[in-house]
Amino acid sequence: MSGLGALDGGAGGASAGAPAAQPETLYQCPMHPTVVKNHPGDCPICGMKLVKVEPRPAPPPPRRAAAPRATNGASSTTDRR
Repeated sequence: MSGLGALDGGAGGASAGAPAAQPETLYQCPMHPTVVKNHPGDCPICGMKLVKVEPRPAPPPPRRAAAPRATNGASSTTDRR
């Protein structure tokens, strides 16, 4: 026996039987995006049916900026006279 009851999914873990965290379903008015409810219904402003908001995928991580190139001390701009 490994003694990892809570880590290997055995009984005795604090999360045993707890449901997985589900994102809350939200409903929004197509004409009034500030009207958001956690249940279906009608918009209190215009009476339109609230539509289910689809979860957006997480944005990709920001790209790292390239390291600045080494220069020889000369200006990189050209003087046009």
